[in-house]
Amino acid sequence: MQHSHTVVPAQPGFNTIEVVHSDANPPSYILSPVIAWLVETFADSPDESPEVYTTPVTISGSAPSAAVVHPDGAVTDADYVIWESVSAWFAAQGGGAA
Repeated sequence: MQHSHTVVPAQPGFNTIEVVHSDANPPSYILSPVIAWLVETFADSPDESPEVYTTPVTISGSAPSAAVVHPDGAVTDADYVIWESVSAWFAAQGGGAA
């Protein structure tokens, strides 16, 4: 199996987003700036097309399952689901309106 990885600096405006639950408050969310992207490629043999995975990296480390807010406001998750806004993503997570 072949494996390679590259770290690419992120352009400004990308953030990871996650729901924060609290017993005392309604759900909210937190944004963390993406500072880089970890790009990994895997191939079982040199003749196969590699699979490519891109993971956001924040100051807290890599976040492979994190949803990402793009500069245009759209949100994508690790399963490539796209929401048009943070509010739409938050509602889909059970958080109601942002």
